[in-house]
This record gives sequence, C-alpha cells and structure tokens, in this order.
Amino acid sequence: MIRILLSFLLCLALGACSTMTPKTNPRQIADQIAMSGGLQPFTYRTSTISIASYSKINAAMGPITIYIEGSESDDFVALRLAVQDPVLNIVYLNNPCRLIDKGAESGCNDRSQFNDLFSVENIQSYGEILDKIKAEQQSLGFHLVGYSNGGTIATMLAAQRSDILSLRTLAGLKEADRLADASESLSLIPQIHYVGSKDHQVTPSLAENFIQNLSDQSCAEIQIAPDVTHDKGWDQFWPQHVGFLPACSYLKTDSLPSAPVRSLAALL
Repeated sequence: MIRILLSFLLCLALGACSTMTPKTNPRQIADQIAMSGGLQPFTYRTSTISIASYSKINAAMGPITIYIEGSESDDFVALRLAVQDPVLNIVYLNNPCRLIDKGAESGCNDRSQFNDLFSVENIQSYGEILDKIKAEQQSLGFHLVGYSNGGTIATMLAAQRSDILSLRTLAGLKEADRLADASESLSLIPQIHYVGSKDHQVTPSLAENFIQNLSDQSCAEIQIAPDVTHDKGWDQFWPQHVGFLPACSYLKTDSLPSAPVRSLAALL
C-alpha cells in the first residue's frame, strides 16, 4: 500500500497523472477543422518542396480564394478562417513540409527549406502551386488571404503576379521590410490589412508605414480588429468581415479615372 501511494505521489510530482490520453496529432486537428467546412485534404508537390492543403471547388472557372497559414503554432488560424468563408472556391495552403511525412515528400528532408520561410525557392513553390490550380480549374484569378507570416507570403505573391484580384492580410505585415521593393507592383491591387488592437507584434503604425510606402495608396486600407491579439480572436472577428472584398477608393465614387484592367478585377 505504501509503495502504491509513493508511486502515485511521484506520478503527481512529474505531472503525468492528470490525463493519460495521448496528445492529438496536429494533422488530426487540421483534418477536423477542415472537415467542419467541407474542405478536402491534398498535398501539392513542387519542384523543390511539398505543401499540405485543404480545398473545396464548387464553381469551375470562377475566382479562387487562397488562404495561407502563419508559421508560429499548430492552432491553424488561417484554416479556421477558411472554413468560415462562404465563397464557392477555397484553397488553404500550410507552410512548406508541415503536416506531411517529411521523409516521404520532395524537399522535406532538407532542413535548409525551413531556415527562411520567405526564401526565393519557397515563394516560387507557392507560385507553382497557384499556376497548377489556375490551369486545373481554368480560374479567372485569386483572392489572397494570409495570416501572420502567411500574410507576408501572400503579399510577396501579389507583388509578382498579374492574376491577383485582391489581397487581405490579418496580422500579416510582420516582415514588411521584405516588401520595400514591391511598392509599385502592389499599389494597384485592392487590399485590406487587418491589425488586432491588442497585437504587439504587428501594430497599426507598422501597417501605416507599409501603406505609405506604396506609390499609390488609393487601393489600400487598414482596419483595426477590436480586442484581437496577434493569435487570438481572429476566428470570432472574421465572420463579420469575410464578405467584404477590398476595392480601390476611386471605385467607390461616381467617377472612374483611367486605370489598368487589373484593378477592376475584384469586381468579377
């Protein structure tokens, strides 16, 4: 009896007796979230890496909303936002080699792929995936939504491509200094940058500085998300805002100046 009692006390001291249930696998968590929104799993393989994805495509040749995940945790903020989006076509992309068998997938046994999420190779891989999706679905283009580091990836892609209809980031300008050379190409893309009022990593001033560096600010705006931190509160905030697509300010007036067709694409 004494031996049993000592074993129990030792177990408590080590914190091993609270629950004996095994820790849920991150992939299982992601699968459950995706299932709640009708998104199906898929793995995209590029020339250098593999990226786990969830998607639903219900309107052929229509625009596709791409959600890109942040890299900080396994809370899957962007995925939780994606399943709340009522649009017909959604593709969610995680970070390179996360949620997949690293030994079995291309490039995922090379640790150099994880050193810099924003490396040329990784951004090119996201671009390859968008090219594949566009060709397979004959899509008109993409609405990009990126959370945290995924917002930086989305912004980099928007700066490089001519088929981006709009850009939305949530706590997504952590690496705004990397985007300094892209102000010209980003200026004509309708965009909203959401900043949590309690976010100490991506502050309103950081977003303001980013927009001020754009050569034309008429297509960009900042919106503050009340009581939202960097990683908490976005899934409560998003349902009331997911339906608002960015639009250039001159599209909200009666007169339309001459502008590239690209800036009108968000109306499609």
